[in-house]
Amino acid sequence: MTGRRPDRHEEPSPRFRMLVVGCGCAGRRHVRHAVATGRLAVSVASRSCGPGSLAGVERYYSALDEALRDGTWDAIVIASDTHLHLPQLSAALGRAREIFVEKPLAASSAGLAEVLARARDMRTGVSVAYQWRFHPALELTRRAVAEGRLGRIHLMQVTVGQLIEDWQPGRDYRMSYAARRAAGGGVVLTLSHELDYALWILGMPPSRMRALCGRFSSLEHDVEDAASMALECGEALVTVCLDMVRRVPRREVRVCGREAEMYWCDAERRLVLERPDGSAQVEWEDARFGREDLFAAQMRHWVAVLDGLAPSPCTGEEGRRVVEICGRALAEGMPEQGR
Repeated sequence: MTGRRPDRHEEPSPRFRMLVVGCGCAGRRHVRHAVATGRLAVSVASRSCGPGSLAGVERYYSALDEALRDGTWDAIVIASDTHLHLPQLSAALGRAREIFVEKPLAASSAGLAEVLARARDMRTGVSVAYQWRFHPALELTRRAVAEGRLGRIHLMQVTVGQLIEDWQPGRDYRMSYAARRAAGGGVVLTLSHELDYALWILGMPPSRMRALCGRFSSLEHDVEDAASMALECGEALVTVCLDMVRRVPRREVRVCGREAEMYWCDAERRLVLERPDGSAQVEWEDARFGREDLFAAQMRHWVAVLDGLAPSPCTGEEGRRVVEICGRALAEGMPEQGR
């Protein structure tokens, strides 16, 4: 595919000013893929990163408030610890056209609706970085459900888990925000990707929910490390099982309809359509596809949002819905945690 030859008189695509707040694993990925687009002039606000730390960064700030004093931005990416998301989002309103917040949108729903209302009043776009929406297998599963290829959906099973010690090799897991309650950690919020894409695939919110979660390992942390949720979405029962205790990593989705089933296993890099007669058809397979591809696709979409060519991939209201569900799960499943 050769594409269209550019007109010599065409205006070059604009470069947008993007500020990435936070220099952890997610923040570094956002920086790397933002630079790779060639469309973004990237700066970073972080106490842990300085000049020369990251390739392609044009300027470093020691904190968000310092960066906000340096004029307005086309986009701000908030990739700090979870408990900082909401106050930093609030502080950034009016200082950028678009604000992209790492998942989850906030550590709790307290004050979240008010901040999103302010964003609407100030005409500031707010999106949440649930990048698994960009996975081809999940996009195809969502399309199959919407087109009725599986028939009426009655059951959806979502499972994800990996020992937290293996998340970032070489780093003490006890220092991770995911292992600290005060930082907004715990498996329910940290792995809320699964809740988001389950509801996104089915296209409807839950009408009922039950949950059980708690600390089931001997790991050194003060958060819930395993959770099981059951949600009623229309006529479908959705079960979501999250953990950070299993040694063999697992992420898989099964959607069961009256006519057929879809099964995706991330480890196998394969999506399969299964029929009652025992036949199966591979709908997608790519052994090379990985997490970096999700971040790259998400960043390209964010650039399209800045160009005015695409809608938010996950709106602030959708992110708020997930935070509220997480809060309800924790309140029911682990009331002593008090969130």
